[in-house]
Amino acid sequence: MGRFKLCILLLYMMKESKEVKGIVANKGYVYGAVRVILSEEDIKKVQYGDVIIMDELKQDMVDVIKDCVALITDKGDINSYSARVCKERGLPCIIGTLRATKVFNDDELVFVDAENGIVRKD
Repeated sequence: MGRFKLCILLLYMMKESKEVKGIVANKGYVYGAVRVILSEEDIKKVQYGDVIIMDELKQDMVDVIKDCVALITDKGDINSYSARVCKERGLPCIIGTLRATKVFNDDELVFVDAENGIVRKD
């Protein structure tokens, strides 16, 4: 199988996946609608009670998490800015999923198990 076909197959399998795993940065269980944040423009679509999924939380975007119930990031480790901010705010947080922004779409309902580091589509 050629590299191109293999890449397409892997992308398809990631999109069809129903869950991702990552590192627990702050514990908790929540259920909510997904908002995928890929740019500053996407911040406008965030509503109270959303589960925010983004590449990583940066200091200039910290206001995006004020109304969310959980933060999920593709990048980061236990010492990352995302982890520190969520610990300070008591917000369930899973970091380092590598692919959450590719697996989940806006308005999908997910269960966040930030005790075991799992985000699962409902």
